[in-house]
Amino acid sequence: MGLLEGGPGEVAATVVLSPSPEGELWPDSQSTLAKTKLVKKKDYDLDGDGTIEEYILEDGRLRVWEDSRLIYESPVDWWVDYFFLGDANNDGLDELNLLVWKAGSFGRHKPLWLEEEDDSIKNHLFIFNLADGKFKPLWQSSNLSRPNYRAALIDSNGDGELELLALEGSYADGRELRLTLWKWDGWGFSRLE
Repeated sequence: MGLLEGGPGEVAATVVLSPSPEGELWPDSQSTLAKTKLVKKKDYDLDGDGTIEEYILEDGRLRVWEDSRLIYESPVDWWVDYFFLGDANNDGLDELNLLVWKAGSFGRHKPLWLEEEDDSIKNHLFIFNLADGKFKPLWQSSNLSRPNYRAALIDSNGDGELELLALEGSYADGRELRLTLWKWDGWGFSRLE
C-alpha cells in the first residue's frame, strides 16, 4: 500500500494502467501519456448499509454504482483528478472526498463582497456524504491556493482523529511538490505543518 492509498474500512483498491493501442503498458520515449489511461476503482460501503458501492474514476469523471444502478456521476464541467474515502471531518461517518479541477471559485452563489467571479480553472477539494442512496455536498472549497495532486486521511499523532495529508503542487510550476498536513476545524481545514 502506497503512502497516499488505502483507508479505513477499505474493501478493495485498484489502480490500473490500461495498455495503449500499441499494447504498451508504460509510456517511454516513443510514446505519450495520451496513449495510456489511468483508471481508479474502489469497492466500499460508504453509508454502512451493507451494500458495497463501486467507485470508478476514468477520464476525469467519477461514477458510483450500487447494485448495477448509477447513483452518482460527477458533473461534465469538472475534471476529477483523484478521490479518496474516509472521515475527513472526524464526525464518525466516512465521506467521498474529491480533488476537482473546475472553472470558477464559487458557482452560482458568490459572497456579497465579490463583484466578479474568477473563471480560471483551479483545483478544489469537495466532500460529499451518502445518505438515503444520494450523495449530498457536505463541504466544497473555493479555489485552492496550491493544487492538491493526491491526498489521504491519516492519524499522524495517534489521537484517534484523522488529518488530511496532501501532496501539493504549484499552478506556476508543475514540478514543485510538497507534503502538507491539515486538520478539520469545524468549517474547513487548517494547516498543521
